[in-house]
Amino acid sequence: MGDKTLRFLVVILALCSVWVVLQNSSERYKVNKNHELVVNRLRDSINILKTQKDSLYNDLYPTEIELNRYKTALEIFLQENPKAAEQYSEIISSRTE
Repeated sequence: MGDKTLRFLVVILALCSVWVVLQNSSERYKVNKNHELVVNRLRDSINILKTQKDSLYNDLYPTEIELNRYKTALEIFLQENPKAAEQYSEIISSRTE
């Protein structure tokens, strides 16, 4: 092989190597972009779920306070009038379902 042919082959191999590297980089870029899209969608979903959770908590909180007041009132009622409190508990557990 001549000197020019050898140089030509080296240049062709170098260009092919550069092309392969560029193609590989392009594929990585596409994969990274897809991962970014997925991550952004997951972040949006997490934010929506956090907002829903906070809303549900805020809706439930007053009801929870009221329920605890009824429980405390029943405990006091049990101490002051056990028979009536038992009747009241029976009504709540069996007749209001």
